[in-house]
Amino acid sequence: GLSAGIGALFVIQRLRLTSRSGGWAARVFARPGLQKAFEKVGEFEDRLVDFYTAAPGRFAATAILSFVNWVLGAVEVWIVAAAVLRRFRELVVLSAGLLMGPLIFGRGAMSPKSPKTGDGGQ
Repeated sequence: GLSAGIGALFVIQRLRLTSRSGGWAARVFARPGLQKAFEKVGEFEDRLVDFYTAAPGRFAATAILSFVNWVLGAVEVWIVAAAVLRRFRELVVLSAGLLMGPLIFGRGAMSPKSPKTGDGGQ
């Protein structure tokens, strides 16, 4: 899924589809300001395509570093999620112990019989 999306993005940039389709829409709807904006997009796409074709080694290095960055970001999310879930589990266990401890051992105001009178505290 993600690889297909990245590949589609490169194809869109390589074929200059954004500036072509945007320029066409601007001409059809007679919007000169929009046409100028898509001309700027076209210039940017030209620079991207020049980068892809003129420096394939730099492009490959950029793609590899971007992928490594994506993998490290995923690992970071897993580590943070594991730490948060561990702390949440500890909190649940602690709160359960604080609430259930007096009931289990019969030494709290919530116990059925009060230890002082033996008749439920009445």
